[in-house]
Amino acid sequence: MELKARVARISEASAQQLHITDNFTLIKEKQSRPTVTEAEISALLNSMKARYAVLVALVAGTGLRIGEALAVRTEDFDPDCQVLHVRRSVWHRCEQAPKTPNAMNAIRLVDIPEALAQVLRRYTEGKNGFLFTTRAGRLLDQRNSLKALHGAGNRGASTPFGAFALRYFAGQGCRRT
Repeated sequence: MELKARVARISEASAQQLHITDNFTLIKEKQSRPTVTEAEISALLNSMKARYAVLVALVAGTGLRIGEALAVRTEDFDPDCQVLHVRRSVWHRCEQAPKTPNAMNAIRLVDIPEALAQVLRRYTEGKNGFLFTTRAGRLLDQRNSLKALHGAGNRGASTPFGAFALRYFAGQGCRRT
């Protein structure tokens, strides 16, 4: 009886995703994850400005969060741009250093595929400091970066997608479809 009372309290939207088995255990339906194909990413990159295209390629190729990608500096790469040391994030154009034990887990080394490493080597040539800045040298804002992503995604993809879809693409090992 207690289980049925708990289920009754779940909002209608959530209740639609839950099933009760014969022995009264709750099973949550598998949620659909955003899927992006290589062709959609290619179309997206071709429809964006260069700095946003490199940013999107970095997120799609490595699975970084958008704030982590915006905080990348040239010195965070190894000399061949094949390993990235993630040390910080950006929030509202302010650099955020990890302070809590949970945030300390965000500091990590990320392997970069060779094709992306070539793009990054060309993009970082002659640059010093943050990779993704405005013409005035200020850090890019997450909101503006996401607007550029969504706008280009609406133009170049069959279905619009966001930053998480790019992270998920990287997590899937860049499967070809």
